[in-house]
Amino acid sequence: MSIRQVFYSGALHTLNELTDAEPLYAVMRHCHDLRRVEQDGQAVWLGDAMEVALLAGAPSTGTVFPRIDEIPFDTERKRMSVICATPQGQMLYCKGAPESVLPLCNTMLQQGVPVPVPLDKSTRGNLLNAHEQMTEQGLRVIALAYRSLSPHVAHPLLNPDTTTSHSTKPTSGQVAGYLPHAGRAERGGQSQANDSLRELYSNESDLIFAGLVGLVDPPREAVPAAIQTCHAAGIRVIMITGDHPHTACALAREIGLTQNPQAVTGDQLRTMSDTDLQLLLDEPGLLFARTSADQKMRIVQALQRRGEIVAVTGDGVNDAPALKCADVGIAMGLSGTDVAKEAADIVLLDDNFATIVAAIEEGRAVYDNLRKFLTYILTHNVAELVPYLAFALFHIPLPLTVIQILAIDLGTDTLPALALGAEKPDPGIMLRPPRLRGERMLDWGLLMRAYLFLGPLEAAAGMSAFFFVLQGGGWQFGNKLGFHDNLYLQGTTACLSAIVAMQMVNIFLCRHPTMSAFSRGHRRNRLIAYGIVFELVLLALIAYTPWGNALFGTAPLEAGAWLFIISLMPAMLLIEELRKALVRRSIAR
Repeated sequence: MSIRQVFYSGALHTLNELTDAEPLYAVMRHCHDLRRVEQDGQAVWLGDAMEVALLAGAPSTGTVFPRIDEIPFDTERKRMSVICATPQGQMLYCKGAPESVLPLCNTMLQQGVPVPVPLDKSTRGNLLNAHEQMTEQGLRVIALAYRSLSPHVAHPLLNPDTTTSHSTKPTSGQVAGYLPHAGRAERGGQSQANDSLRELYSNESDLIFAGLVGLVDPPREAVPAAIQTCHAAGIRVIMITGDHPHTACALAREIGLTQNPQAVTGDQLRTMSDTDLQLLLDEPGLLFARTSADQKMRIVQALQRRGEIVAVTGDGVNDAPALKCADVGIAMGLSGTDVAKEAADIVLLDDNFATIVAAIEEGRAVYDNLRKFLTYILTHNVAELVPYLAFALFHIPLPLTVIQILAIDLGTDTLPALALGAEKPDPGIMLRPPRLRGERMLDWGLLMRAYLFLGPLEAAAGMSAFFFVLQGGGWQFGNKLGFHDNLYLQGTTACLSAIVAMQMVNIFLCRHPTMSAFSRGHRRNRLIAYGIVFELVLLALIAYTPWGNALFGTAPLEAGAWLFIISLMPAMLLIEELRKALVRRSIAR
């Protein structure tokens, strides 16, 4: 953020064109709540970006006077004031929204005139015109004013020994609105303290108008693209700001939020009923300007009553109620206040809106990957269950042993399943609307695909391989086989191998519920290749090593059995591809 224009002495200037504007610079230099901190070995100002820009715009050669009191900013007053001790006596410096500061000013600085001139109707009209010009350019406009306090003005809340310079944040006893317990006891309690506060606030009157400062707050380069991504993803973005409506509208157009903004001010919102607000939220291009903390929270609550999931971003104290009320509160980590960070669920370390959109994409990818993982894992459960049902119902030899099931669950399927969990986001993941509030990760669609379609295909392949080997060895239905019979060991090995082979195909089928496994839209995932190699190596160790045969109850398979198993793999692939094609055609209609 930086200063683009300054209205001073009745005309618009750039900062470099200003001359003899020390009163204006004095307000910029003193009226802030910045903290001096060290970052990367350098001393920098930390706090509100607008205050940093104002301080940077004032010449560093000016004198800084110690601060003795502060009237803090709040959204109702829309201004803040500080009182400093100067050689000419106590000075009050004030900055805030023009509509809040200008009514307090009776005179203004005029270059070349030794005393301030009255603010008559014509001069005020000139001021307002300049204000309009600056806001229509998308500038954030701040009014600056000051006054000299009479020597007899006292501040009973202050301890003269605790006066500080502006570079240090005032203690709680120095900030108007905080009442030290000791002060209450010594000065007659609450009543006298409140009288002192009223006297302190009354100093914000008869101010001398110093000028208007127009600051440019350029959006980050990634923001317009992020806004467009939100629109494509079915995410509605609503601007709620304390800025002037013209500034908000100009920014909305610049970032591509809307080309036809409809600004609603806090004053308008204050007169609306909840029903009117609910109806207003249907309007396209809606944004809110000059809003207070309670109004921001009211907007969030109105959206939630409509069934929306609401995420709120903010950095100031006034954003805290809305951050706390939102389904997801996101505070700014660099410029955010401690109050905002405490109220939020997430702290954004780079203060970049585009990072939020990237996080949404990542969140959708994680959700999708969990569904892929579940589909892949649940599929082989059917293939493991059917052999036991067939054994119990048809009195055939047990096609798959318990230890072989563990070899699948804890061995061959582990790395491929993890590979699915690490898939990169699909190219079209931000082109679909958000899922419904009531949608569950483990839904009927996933269960039916895994248990009633892919699972039975794997089970059929496993049982087919088992009977192929047994019949090739001369077994007939009703014959009994011993658990250590070589033909039986080969049969269970064939069933195990067929299930593992089908899972090698299944990992490609589970990468997307509707997209073809042959689609170029899939991102490369080397972990899948590593997982398949791991499956093959582990299966070879189980079937072709003496310790593998002894531990898992297996025996080496002949080439004919492998040819039969391999022939089943494209069958499962083609059947699932046909189902996906039908689903895509149904969606297209």
